[in-house]
Amino acid sequence: MRAGPGREYPVLWRYKKTGLPMLVEAEFGMWRKVVDHEGTTGWMRGSVLSLRRMALVIDGSAKIYATANDPNKIVAIAEKNALLELQSCSVTMCKVAKGDVRGWIGRDSLWGVLEKEVLN
Repeated sequence: MRAGPGREYPVLWRYKKTGLPMLVEAEFGMWRKVVDHEGTTGWMRGSVLSLRRMALVIDGSAKIYATANDPNKIVAIAEKNALLELQSCSVTMCKVAKGDVRGWIGRDSLWGVLEKEVLN
């Protein structure tokens, strides 16, 4: 992550974990101004970003359910900062995947989905 949209700007941060969700705030040529889950803002080349949707668990732990409407069937517990692939989101729940675990999690437990965004 750089201070501006070009290689001449200083490096602010080096991310070691791939797939972290980023919010794109602006574009300038091949550069994207992004914000991470901690509020850090900077510029990254578009080629190092992916269109694959990911989310981070922001609560201490969050339950992953087998279906979006059955709170009795828990398939896993995701700990804080768990990185999950977003598959779809309704108004209140998101379908996520991590390895062989698939299920539904409350969207208020995640960072990486816009407030009113619905993914199909």
